Amino acid sequence: MAKIKIDMTLEQLKQLITDLGYENVRVFDDYDYADAFIGMSDDGRAVYSYDRMAEWLMLKENWTYEEAVEWIDYNTMRALPYYPDGPVVVYDVPEYMKEDYDKEEETGEDKTEDETEIH
Repeated sequence: MAKIKIDMTLEQLKQLITDLGYENVRVFDDYDYADAFIGMSDDGRAVYSYDRMAEWLMLKENWTYEEAVEWIDYNTMRALPYYPDGPVVVYDVPEYMKEDYDKEEETGEDKTEDETEIH
């Protein structure tokens, strides 16, 4: 999981998006997840990292990971379909999967579908 600290305010996030050249971008504001913002989509929507959103809630509310993802899934993700121009949430690739590809590169061997491990 990414290591973040809570130091960006909602107003600072909105200013950053404006400075990037975007206007009238819908961002999260109930919980603003400002430090989980990672960029903009090609259609001008704010993009957030799911893992960073969870970590932000863990730091802000002193919640466990399970409590944080339960909140996000129930209160945030379920609402997104009702906002066609709403933020985009991306799921980070787990570190263990990246490590598997790093090992392939080192050895020069590709794993077949049967050899791929499920963690």
